[in-house]
Amino acid sequence: MTSAEYAEWRAVERIEPFLAERIDFNAAAIRHTVACTVSKQPGKLGDYLLRFKPQPEQTMKQQQRILKAYATVWEKANGNNRQPAR
Repeated sequence: MTSAEYAEWRAVERIEPFLAERIDFNAAAIRHTVACTVSKQPGKLGDYLLRFKPQPEQTMKQQQRILKAYATVWEKANGNNRQPAR
């Protein structure tokens, strides 16, 4: 994925955050359905939604540290056999 494609996906996600929120809603619907079958007072669907706190934007330095940590783990798992970029 190019940086332009990544930037485009980030822009789309800001307009329509469909991944995490939709998965959470579907999981809440399943939990609510199960509760309805086993409980006389299952509550409302909203009672089963997860509550997410907004995450602060990461600085470039934080992102670099995270990528360095991932690279370190990958190198330990795979040796120093880096694959050429395609």
